[in-house]
Order: sequence, then structure tokens, then C-alpha cells
Amino acid sequence: DEIYCQICKQLTKNPSKNSCARGWILLSLCLGCFAPTHHFLPYLRRFIRQNCPTARFAEYIESKLNRTLANGTRKYPPNSVEIQASKMKKPISVNITLMDGTMIIADADSATTSQEICDELADTIALKESFGFSLYIAYFDKVVSLGCGTDHIMDAISQCEQYAMETTKESVNPPWRFFYRKEIFSPWHDPSNDSISTNLIYHQIIRGVKYGEYRTTKETELAMLAAQQYYIYHDDAEINIEKLENSLVMYLPESDIQDTDENSHERWLQLILHAFRK
Repeated sequence: DEIYCQICKQLTKNPSKNSCARGWILLSLCLGCFAPTHHFLPYLRRFIRQNCPTARFAEYIESKLNRTLANGTRKYPPNSVEIQASKMKKPISVNITLMDGTMIIADADSATTSQEICDELADTIALKESFGFSLYIAYFDKVVSLGCGTDHIMDAISQCEQYAMETTKESVNPPWRFFYRKEIFSPWHDPSNDSISTNLIYHQIIRGVKYGEYRTTKETELAMLAAQQYYIYHDDAEINIEKLENSLVMYLPESDIQDTDENSHERWLQLILHAFRK
């Protein structure tokens, strides 16, 4: 309440237009992070409605207040995305990449949670079986799960920026990215129930195997997965050796592809051929 009182005091009868503009932006940023107590809340609402420069901006910052009241207090200060949005008085949009490479633009604000984004994505792509899917954020060499719960996505961006400043010792905008992917795999999952879910899981697994996220010690399992990928991409009843040979780099983990031994290369071809003919 003390912070809000100080801001309101600075905005009252302030002759400097520049100072007032900065004050309203600061108030907007604070409202997106924490709400006043219920004792001060009605007075703050009245101040916004009676003193805000425009009715549109009053509606904008009061909506931020309502969202913060609904979703709770943030853990981190505003990030550069929020600051820019408050200056421009515009909503926030974030790009989210699905595991099949599709890019989805989702609406967000200072109070948006990972569950809200996950629900919005599921509705957008008509995902029926959304159990186990979570929102992730990647920055530099780190990948962090935000789950599908009450974590604020703007806090995640703030953490990225804070990490970048601590690492580089200067103010930079880190190249953060959001991903929507499967985190919990249920043993009762039926691939035939939801083709969209199955497609996303399939692309996640083949990518994970390719880059070493998912590992197996059984070459027969890798060979079977490679044979299935060949069939999906080429839809051939019979395997074409030349096509398969050219596609090995797509199907096998990088650690296996880097092996220059010709005997190893031929062995993989035979393993995949055997799996394909089963």
C-alpha cells in the first residue's frame, strides 16, 4: 500500500507531463506484479478512474489489477516485454513452438499463468488429450519446465533477463523461446484417441532420440523407430536402399551418425531393413 500511496502522491497535481507519464507506466507495471490490500483497493480504483489521462488507459491498467487479484502476486519484477507493452499501452503476444515445428501466437499479460497458455493452445489446435503437456522456456543452453499450473510466464522471462545480466554483466535481451511439449507420459495413452496429440508426441520423441534427450541401449529399438519413420515419410511398401541410406542422418542419433566406420553404416542399414520387413 505504501508503494501505491507514493505513486498516487507523485501523480497528484504533478506539473511535469513527462514525470506523470512515467508515473502512470510505473503504476501499470506495479499493478501487473502485486495488488494492494483490500483496505486500499477501493481507493486505488477510484484514483485510477478519476485521474487517469484517458479512459482507455484507465481500463487497461484496471484490467491488469483485476488479473493480478485473480492470479496472485508475482515473484519477479517486470521484464522488458512488459515495460514495452505498458509504454505502448498494447497487449502482449508470445510465440510458442510445438514439437512438429508449428508456431502459435498466444495472447498474454502480466498475470498469465502456464495453465492459461496450455489451455489456450489446446483450444487453438483442438487438442483433446492435453494431459501431461506443459509449457517450457528455453534460453541459452537451459530448458526449464513451467508445467501447466500457476507459474507466471512473465516471471520466467524476468528470470531469463536476470540470468543474462548476471552472466554477461550487461543489459541484454536473452533469446528466450517458449515450447509446448509432453512432460508426463501416461501408460494408458491410446494413440488412436487423438491424432493431434499423437503427432506432437511422435515428433517430440524422434527429435529427442536424434539429439540425445531420449536414449536406449538397444539398437533394435532404434532400428524399429527408423523403419517406422521411413514408412511414414515415404509411404513405400518396399524399402528403397538409396532412399534409406540418404535418410539415415535424419533417423539416427547424432552420436551414431558421427561413426565413420563403413561396417557400422552397413550394419545400421541391415538392422533397419530387418525391422522394416517384420
